[in-house]
Amino acid sequence: MEINSTVSTATTSSADSGTDDGAEVPGVSGPDGPHRRAYLQTLETADQRLTADPDEAVDNGRNGCLDILRHKPGPTQIGNMQRRFSTQVPDLNPAAAQTVLAAARAYICPDA
Repeated sequence: MEINSTVSTATTSSADSGTDDGAEVPGVSGPDGPHRRAYLQTLETADQRLTADPDEAVDNGRNGCLDILRHKPGPTQIGNMQRRFSTQVPDLNPAAAQTVLAAARAYICPDA
């Protein structure tokens, strides 16, 4: 019982900071090939720099799903997404971050 408590606390701390370590995201599997392509194409329409590293873009989307699943407030989700992509797109605007979140919800975690 104590082990579960420790794991839960560590997970919450990571999520509250807005960053995740890229580990498996509970409740989020995929995306499969067609969904991955659709997700990345949507990101390219928002800003081509978002897909400079496609694997990182997918990981960022998966972590965005974690925010969605945890019912974080919309502005927090957008801010977290801006931080996740800050290396590739340091000037990512809120509208583009919202597009990334919508794509993540549609193609990575549609059941969220």
